[in-house]
Amino acid sequence: EKVLELDEALRLCGKTHVFIEGKYKNWAKPLATALAKRPSTNGVTVISFHHKELMRFRAMLPEIPCIS
Repeated sequence: EKVLELDEALRLCGKTHVFIEGKYKNWAKPLATALAKRPSTNGVTVISFHHKELMRFRAMLPEIPCIS
């Protein structure tokens, strides 16, 4: 079975609010890069227990809500 890429999964979610959890290390930049390519990030919230990575992500895309 095919695993969806992030962009495809978000597209299929439509207007449903999506929570993306950042895990492990070094996820902030790839996620910010992927989300920055989208026409809209409305309805996306990023969560993580990795506070340093979350702060890095927030610095790159401050318009996306973040929860730790």
